[in-house]
Amino acid sequence: SGPMSNPLIRQAVSMAIDRQGVVNAVLSGVGGEPAGTVYPDGKGWAADIPAKYDPAKAEELLAQAGAVKEGGKWMLDGEPLEIDIVTYSSRAALPPTAELTQAFLSAIGITANVKVGEWGASNDAIADGAADMFLQAWVTTPQGDPGAVLDTLLKSDGGSNSGKYSNPALDKLLDDGRSTFEQEKREAIYDEVQQIIASDTAMIPVFHVSQVNVSKPGLTGYAVHPTETYWITHETKLSE
Repeated sequence: SGPMSNPLIRQAVSMAIDRQGVVNAVLSGVGGEPAGTVYPDGKGWAADIPAKYDPAKAEELLAQAGAVKEGGKWMLDGEPLEIDIVTYSSRAALPPTAELTQAFLSAIGITANVKVGEWGASNDAIADGAADMFLQAWVTTPQGDPGAVLDTLLKSDGGSNSGKYSNPALDKLLDDGRSTFEQEKREAIYDEVQQIIASDTAMIPVFHVSQVNVSKPGLTGYAVHPTETYWITHETKLSE
């Protein structure tokens, strides 16, 4: 919504976010890694799209979008360029990430407001059009397939496509990805999907969370699952 409907402004916002700074501050440098694309390294799907932090380039893009900087603040169509960010509190890393994003945007002259609520209230605010950006946490579903999460988030008829993003070329690729079974062909399809997402800034990936686990002595039969935080089976035992 709002100024984020302009792809140039979306790209500027993406360039303004110091993802490594977020990882260092919010995830203590060990709880994740900066995200240049929607898939993490090591799962076989990530395209070679680096996380870019370039505030100067961000300001160039704002100027290309028609914004004008006056007194250190960006103006668009005679009004302050202002972005409302909505997130929720049940994921501990999200509120401070939103606040850091607010600070990064302020550093280049964009006014940002952050509203933190519960999951349901956050969704209500998005549905009511009260969010220009919203910050959420998603996984690639337990089997790690690359298609499902993007079908729901970015396909034109996706059930969680809250931004109402619509791109027929992306829709077709997502359909092709779900109906193609040869691994190399699927990789090529999802590489192209990621390039479209990056070039259109349909989504701004910030970080990929690492599964950090703490246990006490006596725990056996437990393994860290690559896409699930809670993965306990009948083999998991805890002895005194």
